[in-house]
Amino acid sequence: MIPCYCDSHAVKAYREFTGETGNPPDLPTYASMKEQSKLVEWLRKSLTESVKTEQNIFPEIWLHLVERDTKFAESFESGPRSGNWLMSELCANLPIELGKDLNVILWEVNRYGGDQGALENVKNVLDRVWIGSQFCEGLSRFTHDSINKGLRGFVTSPSPSGKLEDWMLDAFKWSIAEWRAAKCS
Repeated sequence: MIPCYCDSHAVKAYREFTGETGNPPDLPTYASMKEQSKLVEWLRKSLTESVKTEQNIFPEIWLHLVERDTKFAESFESGPRSGNWLMSELCANLPIELGKDLNVILWEVNRYGGDQGALENVKNVLDRVWIGSQFCEGLSRFTHDSINKGLRGFVTSPSPSGKLEDWMLDAFKWSIAEWRAAKCS
């Protein structure tokens, strides 16, 4: 990954926030963030304000968490710039600050071998977390697991082709019935 000081706007914002005249350090990983406190605060402020601005145009707050397992979280693609490390803070503060209901779409939870810690950042708002699967094949495999974890529902799409087939409709109907039955019991 290229260093963030390649972007002149990022350099300006960093210098204004920290009061420093030099370039920011290279983009951090989770492990290196502890040693770059000014950069962490800059990222926190920038990402938080960005999310507030973006979410303020919607009637509800919808956050999308893409963090996977620990190894993936260390890579920059899922690391600090994603804002995943702020998810707990955003879940706690945004509904109060914006006066809106919170919804979180969480991908990559229902994988064979466990959720790899993906629920950690949303553990205090599990009843507002929607599980995402790329395609409706995941409904039959993971609906009960998601219900048992106390999550809110499923978000999915028909298929890569976009064509809706009868078996897909059956999967949607079955999953919805299972969620409803779980809420009633």
